[in-house]
Amino acid sequence: MPASMIYQFFFLHVANLEQVAQTEHQKGNEKRAGRWRTYDQRAAGLNATEGRLVKQLALDCNKELKDQSQKLQTLVNDFHAQHPNGEFAKLPVPQEVVDMTEQGPRTIDSYIDRLRLELGEEPFKKLDSYVRTSFRPVSVQIPSQLFASSPVAAQGDNRQ
Repeated sequence: MPASMIYQFFFLHVANLEQVAQTEHQKGNEKRAGRWRTYDQRAAGLNATEGRLVKQLALDCNKELKDQSQKLQTLVNDFHAQHPNGEFAKLPVPQEVVDMTEQGPRTIDSYIDRLRLELGEEPFKKLDSYVRTSFRPVSVQIPSQLFASSPVAAQGDNRQ
């Protein structure tokens, strides 16, 4: 799996932990809020300065990706409006849409590079090890028995 996909999950995770910390802060639970805010820092073995840098870059990346997504949605909506009644489906995807779609992984890669540069090699290795260990993809095997008892299987396969 490309690093950009793994780090995208991690960056979203950082934002989610910050939301949980904010909720705890609003409840007056400063100790719990602090633990949520430093969770990844502690798990990765980073110091407070490094942890703040990771969080800030993760949140900045999330914002940039959100802005790009909104621009992409506007491009797609405009394309659909220019070609109503499903005509857009018969046309090639505009290059601008393709380019914007490919921009997301490049953006994440640039933030990974910034983390490496701004943290330094050793702290980045700690972070990268934590991210790749904690946010790796998991393959799940679905037992074939589940399909044998499904309503579709009970009707039989009508393919010729």
